Amino acid sequence: MTRILSRDPFAPRSGRRSGFWARQFADIPTEKQDRFDVVFGIVLPVICLVVDPIVFQGGFFGERPFLGRFQLFAYLFCGLQIGIFLCWRTLARHLLPAAGLIGGVLLAGALFSFIVGVLIFPLTLVGLIVLVGIVGFTPFLTSFVYLRTGIRALRSQQRNALFESRFLLAIVAALLSVAMPGLVSQQVSTTISTSVNQIVYGNPQEAQVAVDRLKWLPVSSTSMSQLVDAYSNETRTERKNVLKRYYEEITGEDIEVNFFND
Repeated sequence: MTRILSRDPFAPRSGRRSGFWARQFADIPTEKQDRFDVVFGIVLPVICLVVDPIVFQGGFFGERPFLGRFQLFAYLFCGLQIGIFLCWRTLARHLLPAAGLIGGVLLAGALFSFIVGVLIFPLTLVGLIVLVGIVGFTPFLTSFVYLRTGIRALRSQQRNALFESRFLLAIVAALLSVAMPGLVSQQVSTTISTSVNQIVYGNPQEAQVAVDRLKWLPVSSTSMSQLVDAYSNETRTERKNVLKRYYEEITGEDIEVNFFND
């Protein structure tokens, strides 16, 4: 009588190599995948945020950044994502009890990176003419890195009290990872907007207090646009010089050099 042995359907078959996507999302990453993840999950995102010519900070050829009003949120959110990604890579064994939560945060990062890639895609196509546009594909690759890392984290959730509700907890973690940077950036943006408004329309005492406050906040070219417009439209030389001095105190830069050499 012939004995039929059961076989794990997910086990690799001898003589056959698993498919491309199966290898990409396997539970155990290869050395090549590890190197890829470090480059596109950490190194290039950091470089793109620091040396950003058009998306969140300094606009290309003096233009205002494409997504400048989301700069603070993007920096906070990306910083959180990179930090969580690093923690998971280095401390995964110790984080298995909460792996589902980490997976949810990384999946939120994957979605965010993909959305950014889609939004800047037209700029990426234009940039391909001078080859620099190839960097615009980085968000898509970063999205892929966080997607598969997030999936691996969800799969590795320890069978504890959180195991049965790991998907729900992942959703909650994803929402919180978006909400926290969003609330912080909204509060800071409101404070900056109110302070700039005080500089433009308030009395000298209110204006100076607002200037001192803004020195400690992460202002951007977009958030200072009201002050720039007030300077541009001002006809009184004395008032114009005061606004120029305020701008230089806040940013350390010359308002004319940075905005009126287009």
